[in-house]
Amino acid sequence: MLAVSEASANAIVHTNSPSVDVRCTLSSEVLLIEVRDEGIFRRRVAMPELDGRGRGIPLMAALVDELTIKEGTPERPGTLVRLVKYRPDQARPARAG
Repeated sequence: MLAVSEASANAIVHTNSPSVDVRCTLSSEVLLIEVRDEGIFRRRVAMPELDGRGRGIPLMAALVDELTIKEGTPERPGTLVRLVKYRPDQARPARAG
């Protein structure tokens, strides 16, 4: 929930999109959430993968198993954030401790 909230907030704050679409797909193995907007991603804050100062993207990355961001541009509007979380294996043996 926190990663989805962060992705949605980023879509609202950092793009000029008139709407944000959140889609969720759940299977027995994986939860896939896509947050898509119609806008242009405008870098108004530091991007952590470039300079280490941002917090939202590292937060999302720490909470999910896979994070993909496709930035919307003036030539191709629409930013897509894809969050993937795999379900834990229900048949794991208990660890001896």
